[in-house]
Amino acid sequence: TRYWRDWSSDVCSSDLRTLHPALASRPDLRLLVLGDGEHRDQLHRVVRQLGLDGRVVFTGRIEYEQLPAHLRLGNVAINPFEHMLTTDCALPHKVLQYLAMGLPTVSTDLEGLVGVLGHVSGARFEATPSLVAQRALDMLDREDLDALGRQGRTFSISRLCIQAAVDSMEETILELIKRSDSRRGVVTKPPGQFD
Repeated sequence: TRYWRDWSSDVCSSDLRTLHPALASRPDLRLLVLGDGEHRDQLHRVVRQLGLDGRVVFTGRIEYEQLPAHLRLGNVAINPFEHMLTTDCALPHKVLQYLAMGLPTVSTDLEGLVGVLGHVSGARFEATPSLVAQRALDMLDREDLDALGRQGRTFSISRLCIQAAVDSMEETILELIKRSDSRRGVVTKPPGQFD
């Protein structure tokens, strides 16, 4: 059994309808939805209507400490958001968690997400939720699936850790000081250089 997984309370019935053809085409495929939310009852109804009982697995609310164990169940993680102002400006942290866990990830190409991760993060981006589903399906059969996951994990460790954030902030501050000093005609010495 292969698992796609989506961890969120923001899965909606349109996501399930979009993913339905892909799930129907692969009897070995399951969608694992981690978490809980206000749409739970509606989602269960849609699953029954689409005949996906047993194909979509809802965990309900899980403790944050249990998240890594649940994430390890997935083969490919998906973030099939529709483009709209709220999603394009968002940075879905679940995608960062997928990458940090080394889980191959496919997401809609949300502006905020692509802006932060770029195309070197290991995440794969598609224009629509249905294309996300198709890319995720294609990825399930790739022999280099583990390598795709490692690429995301390596990116997370090198670029999304606290030290990387501090280094980036220091670089930005030093660049701003240089610009300010150059406007005032002051020569800035590199850090650690004293008279």
